Amino acid sequence: MKNLLAHINKQFTVNSGKNLFYEPQQLQFITGTTNQLDALQQLDAEQENLLLNYLVEKAISTFCEANQYYSFNEIAVSDLKEAYRHLIADLKMPGGKSQEQIKKVAEKHYQRLAVWLKNSNPFAEKVYRPLKPVIEQVVCGEYSAELQLSILQLDIKTLKEPVLDVGCGKKAGLVHHLRENGIEAFGLDRFAPKSNFLIRGDWMNYQFEKESWGSLISNLGFSNHFRHHHLRDDGDYVAYAKKYLEMLQSLLPGGSFYYAPDLPFIEEWLPGESYQLTKTSFDVETYRASRVKKL
Repeated sequence: MKNLLAHINKQFTVNSGKNLFYEPQQLQFITGTTNQLDALQQLDAEQENLLLNYLVEKAISTFCEANQYYSFNEIAVSDLKEAYRHLIADLKMPGGKSQEQIKKVAEKHYQRLAVWLKNSNPFAEKVYRPLKPVIEQVVCGEYSAELQLSILQLDIKTLKEPVLDVGCGKKAGLVHHLRENGIEAFGLDRFAPKSNFLIRGDWMNYQFEKESWGSLISNLGFSNHFRHHHLRDDGDYVAYAKKYLEMLQSLLPGGSFYYAPDLPFIEEWLPGESYQLTKTSFDVETYRASRVKKL
């Protein structure tokens, strides 16, 4: 299994950044795939399920590293697992596999992935038309805690607890920084590592309970994606608007939601008797951070 996983990791690395919609199809299995077929045949049902889960997690992580705006709901995850189940079944078919057979299996697999990506994120095919073999990646960097505090105009001495960093990133740098300074801070991210103060999940699926957070923080996270969906013809902007209101309702009285960039298209509708909006500019006038305080 160890050698099989190493081979899989190498395959993902080789394919990273390549356009699934490019023609002629450029995605093929790497050299040595035929050498892994025996190991694949020897997997029992439990091991095969573990492998399927690993493949799904690795694939979603790779897609999101290429474009941070990809989102995959439970149906998309289930469909992706089914695509990899088909792949394993094709590779395990008896009779051996020649290089030509392996090539055909690969073509079928990447065609399934292209259909899956188009169905789960329709904008992908529009953005990555079959013109270039390599996509222009839209990545999301993890900024230093100090820079995030500066952008959002946060003073940790007056930060109301408990704090939730929405889209904290794999390293959760701001969460660690706040906790090192005695702040009761937690993080939420779809790729968060296992921890008693980090929550692994998608913010759209996470339930923000009413009056449970002193402060919500999201730098180039939730509001950035909300803007993206607001501007897309096929964007899920209604769901984002509902989630935004749910997040505001999850604040304790006197609590605040700090985020950047701002959301002028929905902020103008905030009831003044319930919320106080404050905006600050950062470097350029067009980039603003918002603080929405629950009165």
